[in-house]
This record gives sequence, C-alpha cells and structure tokens, in this order.
Amino acid sequence: MALLAPSGYLAWKWRQMPQLGAYHDDAIYWVTAKSIAEGRGYRIESFPGSPYQTKYPPLYPLLLALIWRADGDFPANLRWATLLAWALLPVYLLLLLRLCREFGMGRRGRWALAALAALNPVVVAFSLLLMSELLFCVLLVAVMVVAERALRAEASVWLPLAAGLLAGAAFLTRSAGLLLMMSGLACFLLRKQLARAALFACGMLPAVAGWHAWAAAHAPAGHDPATLYYTSYAGFHFAAVSARELLALIWRNLGGLVFGTGELLLFTDSVSFWSVQLGRLLTAGAIAGTVRLARRRGLLQFPVFALCYGGVLLLWHFPPESRFVMPLLPLLLAGLWTEMRHLAGAVRRSLASPGPSNRFCGGVAVALLACVGLVAMERIYHGLRRFLPEVLEHHQRMQAPNEAVYAWVRDHTRADSLFLSYSDPLLYLHTGRRALGWRAPPHMRGDSGRQGVEEFIESLPLLSSAHPAEYVLLSHADFQMGTPVSLFRKLEQRLATSSSLKPACRSEHASVYQITTGE
Repeated sequence: MALLAPSGYLAWKWRQMPQLGAYHDDAIYWVTAKSIAEGRGYRIESFPGSPYQTKYPPLYPLLLALIWRADGDFPANLRWATLLAWALLPVYLLLLLRLCREFGMGRRGRWALAALAALNPVVVAFSLLLMSELLFCVLLVAVMVVAERALRAEASVWLPLAAGLLAGAAFLTRSAGLLLMMSGLACFLLRKQLARAALFACGMLPAVAGWHAWAAAHAPAGHDPATLYYTSYAGFHFAAVSARELLALIWRNLGGLVFGTGELLLFTDSVSFWSVQLGRLLTAGAIAGTVRLARRRGLLQFPVFALCYGGVLLLWHFPPESRFVMPLLPLLLAGLWTEMRHLAGAVRRSLASPGPSNRFCGGVAVALLACVGLVAMERIYHGLRRFLPEVLEHHQRMQAPNEAVYAWVRDHTRADSLFLSYSDPLLYLHTGRRALGWRAPPHMRGDSGRQGVEEFIESLPLLSSAHPAEYVLLSHADFQMGTPVSLFRKLEQRLATSSSLKPACRSEHASVYQITTGE
C-alpha cells in the first residue's frame, strides 16, 4: 500500500485524465475502443475513411471498450479509464515479486526491486496513461514466470502451453510480443525439450496467426505516408528507412538504447553530462549483473528475450527511449541488484583487509555507492513530487482554451469537414470531426536544426492532396513528446503567413485556419 501511494495519489487527483493524447497513441486507443463498443468494429474512426486498425493488436482496446459500454459519456468516462490504467500497477508489482523469487532473490531483494519499480517515475507515468506498455509488461512478466518454470525437468507438461497462451495475449497487446515466439522456442530447443516447444507454439500460434490473417484481410487500400503510419508498422518502417540509412540508424539507436536504459534506471527530465555518464554506468552495471545472475541461476527465458528485443530496437525506425526499454525493467533491476551485492561484497573484503590502501579504496567505494544511492533517491523524489505533477497541471491548464476551439469547431463547421491536426484523435473525440494527423519523420525527434524540418513542412501539401482538408488546427500542446520546438515554430509561422490559409478561430493556445485554395 505504501509503495502504491504516490501513483495512487496522482491517479486520483488527475482522474479526469487531462493528459489524454500526450502520446497520441493513447487517444487512438480510446478512439478504437469507442468504435468497438458502439458496434462499428475495430476502426480508427478519427481518420478519414475510418479504416480498420491493422497496426495495434486489439487486446487493450477491447478492455477499454468495456468502459465505453458501461459509460459512453465522454470525457466523464475517463475517470474509469484512469482506474483501469492504474489498476495494472499492483498486478505488475505482485508478478514482479514472483519473478524475483524465480530469480532466487531473498525477501529483502524482492521488496527492494518492487519498491524501485513502484516508485520509478516512468512506470508511474504509464500507470496514468491509456498506453499498452503496462499491460504488456504485466503479461510479459507472467510469461517469464511460467516459461522459466516450464524449462525445469520436473515441471508439468502443461506449463509450456500456459506460457504460450500468455505469450499470445502479450502479442495481442503489443506487436513486440511476437519475439516471445522466437525466444521461447529457442529456450526450449536449447534444452532439447521438443515436446514442450511444440506445446508452447500451439499456445501462441492461434493469436499470432489470427491477428495477422485479420490484419491482412482488412488492410486499407491507401499507401500514402499518413495511412501507412496509422495502419502498418512494417509499411511505415520500410517507407521511412532506406537500406543506405540502416547503418546510421543502428548506430543512432545504439546510443539511444543506452541513454533510454539509463533514463529508465535513473530518471531525468533534462540531459546533462553527469546524468548521461551516471546513466551509462548504471546501464553497464545492470548488464553485467544480468549476465552474472543468468549464469548463477541458469536463467534463459528473460535474457534470451532481452537479446531479441534489444536487437529489434536497434533496427527500428523509432528512437528507443525509456518507454520502449520498460519491458526489460525487471531484468535490469535484478541485474543491477546482483551487481551491487557483488560490489558490496568486494568492498567489505577491502575494508576488512589489513592494508591501509585497501581500506582507503574501500572507503572511497562506499562513499561513491552512497552518492549514487542519494542521487537515485533524489531523482525519484523529483519525478514523483515535481515533474509528473507539473506535466499533469500543464495539460489541465490547456483544457479550457482547447475546449473553446473545439466548441467553435462543433458550431461553425460541417460534420463531414476534414481537418489537418497533430491531435487528430482528440479533435474527433471532442467534436466528431475527422482529421489527418501530420507525423514528423522519426529521425527528426529531438533534432532542432536539420534541413528535414523544412522538408517536412514542405511535404504537408502532399499529405493533404491524398486526403483533401478544409481546415488546419494547430495547438501549443502539439509536438511535446520529443519533437523539436523549431518544427512547431516554423509551422506556426508558415500558417500565419500563408496566402492559402485564412485565420478562422483563435484562443490562448490554439488556432484554426481555413484552407482557401485546397493546399
């Protein structure tokens, strides 16, 4: 209860979820859940033409659809969505405690890791959002507990089947769960357990085959960049990344993966030299401790999955920030705990040695470890006490001016009017108007000076030619999740000076422009 208190307080205070749409994906989940609940199928109702959602697997939207069925009054029903999102956190912690027991950790170690997970600002943030990360983490930990036990010679032959069924549910939550098929089968085959490998595959294959067959049968006809972004991971990936860019992408993602892991282990909301170096040090310690733990306990399932998952993150078009590393948090924390215990043993031996130089080195090591611990505690306090409340308050302040613009849209535009808007699912939820969301190229995230910013802005007419729009909605809430501020400024400047656009409505933080020439 004490570990859940900080996240529970934040969830209760902001139970109306003013942060909906902060990641864009969360609002898309809510839109598709609405479509399911109202009997229109698994569709992206906010997108022109209401295509079927063939990008995100359906398990999480199906859970959210239960809320829409019980209470269809938006935005009042968001309080129930907040409850569902947060309720996954205690389940995650209970499973984490069980996983730590499988790792052979004592009671002190298990509760230390549970505390670090429960108070991790990144984990807490995703317990307040309608994102599928936390549900995926719950199912992943459950898979690891069951699959690791299934490798033991004395285990029930039905455990691999149960692990496969759980892995199928994880895949139906996030496409990354497909890697469980590869890693799970590899572990059983390495132990020469062919029958158990077959049972695991039988448990997972129906989910994998069923979703891929459904997605292929309902794939949209359009292949423009916007449609690909909304409906196809693979299609957008191959459209965004060319073969000649692959090596540069891997190198860039390697740095991002190390930084994202460090950010997950040591929360930071601003980049500094020392925070980066300390994050790298903790990442190295977590990896070293994971190897040590795997060798000591003979672990296979989670380490093999982590290798597969990390390899995909290196090749993926999206930067591997901390939220993408979050599924590996239990293994990283267990590895870091193992390595810290190993270092503590070395320090104790150094302090107990008769040589003054050894005792001095041991004392320095104790001081350094204490400093790292204090910094980590301060970062947790900052994240929970200051950063997250400030972000939530900011989103709450944005609600009133944005609602004024939504009211204007409802009163002054036709029901079939098409918009260009970064926050397209929110526009649909509040007004019923469909919109085309402009999505900045992945390589522009965090970049404020590339020529790609200008090229992207010039490409916007191409998007609107595929889906002719009548209005443009630009809000100060746009582009907050890592996209450069320069992109927003240049877009704002272009919209304000374009002869093809006429200002139609303005509020403190948002503006609507009418497209007068069809650009």
